Amino acid sequence: GAVSLNLPIILKITQMQRPDDWREAFWEELDRRLDVIRQFFKKRYDIIRNQKCSSNPLAFTQGGLYEGTKDPDDKVGDLVRYMTASFGITALDETTYLWTGKRLVEEGGELSAKILRYIGDRLAQYKKEDGHLYAMYGTPAESLCATQARQYDRFCEKNEIDNVFRHTEHYSPEYFTNSFHVNVTEEISPFEKQDREFTDFHLCEGGHIQYVRLDNPENFDAVKAVVLRVNSPGGSVFASEQIRREAELLARTKPLVVSMGDVAASGGYWISVPAEKVFADPLTVTGSIGVFGVLFNLEKLGEKIGVASAAATTGPFAELDTLRRAKTPAEMAVFQKATDDIYGKFLRLVADARGMSVADVDAVAQGQVWTGLHAKTLNLVDEFGGLTDALAFARRAAGLGEDAPVVSVPGEINRLQPLFDLTDDRPAPVAFAGTDFAKNADPATRAFAESLRRLAARLRAFNDPNGLYARLPFDVPAE
Repeated sequence: GAVSLNLPIILKITQMQRPDDWREAFWEELDRRLDVIRQFFKKRYDIIRNQKCSSNPLAFTQGGLYEGTKDPDDKVGDLVRYMTASFGITALDETTYLWTGKRLVEEGGELSAKILRYIGDRLAQYKKEDGHLYAMYGTPAESLCATQARQYDRFCEKNEIDNVFRHTEHYSPEYFTNSFHVNVTEEISPFEKQDREFTDFHLCEGGHIQYVRLDNPENFDAVKAVVLRVNSPGGSVFASEQIRREAELLARTKPLVVSMGDVAASGGYWISVPAEKVFADPLTVTGSIGVFGVLFNLEKLGEKIGVASAAATTGPFAELDTLRRAKTPAEMAVFQKATDDIYGKFLRLVADARGMSVADVDAVAQGQVWTGLHAKTLNLVDEFGGLTDALAFARRAAGLGEDAPVVSVPGEINRLQPLFDLTDDRPAPVAFAGTDFAKNADPATRAFAESLRRLAARLRAFNDPNGLYARLPFDVPAE
């Protein structure tokens, strides 16, 4: 489960009650609120221990079904260790404004990062003391953002104070900022206003992102140019945008060159956009400029294993992120609009970078896949060439000699690693996988367990916090 903090109310209370030292009082009040949520979760864990597994599908599917130790009618018991209690965070932009008088992107994200680090330290302490899984999560629920905004508005009205969000540009009394995104106007999209948001998301446990910060190598001033080697079919839209934004900031100070490998499509193309020059092989698989959403529905699975679910809601979008049933037409419309908006953003990024009109980009986009040979004729890449050619161009662009040294970040990758990954010891997502039974089972059973393990590995990649992906819908094996 998740309980969210209304940070603007917490801050306003301390400003009202202790006007002389409200900055110190905020952290004290935040501590008190965190402990209240902690005590709630501890009691909830104790209650759940004595409930049936069929009433707690998360504990059962991630715990009992995985281990093969529980049936739906058994008590949850120690399977509570698989259940995460989330401390939801939202409205960091509004909190920053109340604290500093500046929007998050103007302030630079220092306060929001400080708040998240503070909460993260407290949750680490709670985990150690209570033995439960506590997580900090950037709450993306549309209904929660609206609920918290209305709570703050009622709080201001009750205490007869001005709600600055009623008459401040970029803010609304009806809707707080989604997760850590700054609010969106018709002129400005979220991605265009999140210069520092990657810092906040990186501190949270929801929506895992794996990427290399481009501005952190030692002696960065000594780096005169960067070649970004892209060999990816894409993936999470959110992660792709974080990488692209980092690359864009880097390209403002140093020559940035992209060298495409076997595959640089969709999200792989997204992160290549800021480059001064894009090199590709004639057979590189690229393009696939498109976006799709992935929404999981576990209703049929629940029926098969005897797990039932129900919900009591207070609004039409309260269950927008639920996995327990299919989406309603109204909910699908919300996700479709988000998908269309991100696709439009993708088109504009490419159009601006390649000197094309949005209509011309759309004609070669729509998820269409191109070889490097075709991509060059369509103005999606600049030159044919490999990594050596890209390095030579980068040296020239930086005014360096032909023998200027190259440093690999994060280091050389073992080309045999994919083979090792296929034979690692990670458990398969079924009760018998990785056990002596599996090792001694017949070949067909072992093959089935291995296929499930690989399927689980693929499913783990679908972790975008908004369920949106810029990725090839198939894998391209290198043979």
